[in-house]
Amino acid sequence: MSDSKEALMKISVGVVTRNRPAMLAELLETFAAMRKPDSAEIQYIVVENNEVLTVGSVVDAVRTKLQPSAVTLAVETRRGIPFARNAVLDIALNSGADYLTFVDDDERVDENWLVKLYERCATGPFDLVGGAVLIDRMPSGCNWGQGIIWRGLQERNRHVAAKLAHRAATKGANSVNVSTANWMGRLDFFRQSGLRFDEAIGVGSGSDRRLYKDCVKLGGKTSWTGEAVVYDTVPLSRLSLQYQFQRGRDHTAFLFAGGQQRASRGALLGKAAARLPRVMYYGLLAPFTAGRSIVMAARMAGDVMGFLDAYRGVFGTHYDTVTGQ
Repeated sequence: MSDSKEALMKISVGVVTRNRPAMLAELLETFAAMRKPDSAEIQYIVVENNEVLTVGSVVDAVRTKLQPSAVTLAVETRRGIPFARNAVLDIALNSGADYLTFVDDDERVDENWLVKLYERCATGPFDLVGGAVLIDRMPSGCNWGQGIIWRGLQERNRHVAAKLAHRAATKGANSVNVSTANWMGRLDFFRQSGLRFDEAIGVGSGSDRRLYKDCVKLGGKTSWTGEAVVYDTVPLSRLSLQYQFQRGRDHTAFLFAGGQQRASRGALLGKAAARLPRVMYYGLLAPFTAGRSIVMAARMAGDVMGFLDAYRGVFGTHYDTVTGQ
């Protein structure tokens, strides 16, 4: 790639937000502090998925810190993450951007996040690249039980990141499901293939997983890097076993009952039954892990119920309820 081409490189940094002004403000502050790739023009795109725009003052408060980069703020009134993600995608495409990133509005980015994500995407070359999502900060006001759950989540995220790093290293391209929690796409591939988020998913979860699978089907090349890190902000409202159970249940039920993965009714019962011993294992392991494995037990139990929900043809609308602020 020549220096003249690098000088024209444009990266759109996209965020979808809804009813989390404090978390969005913190994320934008980390954008302002992060390093930028050399010879790259940065554009920030914030799309609020709400009936009316409410975060204008939040974005305005950090605009000067993001300069000279442009900041585009828009609202998508149709309820559902795929609608808002496509709104971000359309703005990036229409602006002539070369790459688009996504992170969640309840995250913060590492100072080297964008540089490392771009390096991985550009040197492949890859059409879609994901990165690690870790947890590095306990929320204030945690009681004893919430602290155990927080530590369990932190350990779980580290385990997932290590597992994905190993898979990417041993199995290569297209081996890791790429999530918009930490994501970069090459927009020329989107332009040529027509790849978009599936709006039929509505307020359900998994539109990023569907997009990853569609990318591979269309001949795209995906990758993953553990060097481009974002940090999940965990509010107190998520530090309960009930929430962790429900999160696992909703996600699994939607993937299967929502038709994103095909499985016979018998296979769904088999998947549920196969996870029951693991639920018991993680539960029994809790005294030896200072309780941390109880999070895995709760999520796995949620998976079991999710498969049973899928067997019955029902699924929840996890993202219709916002946690955090």
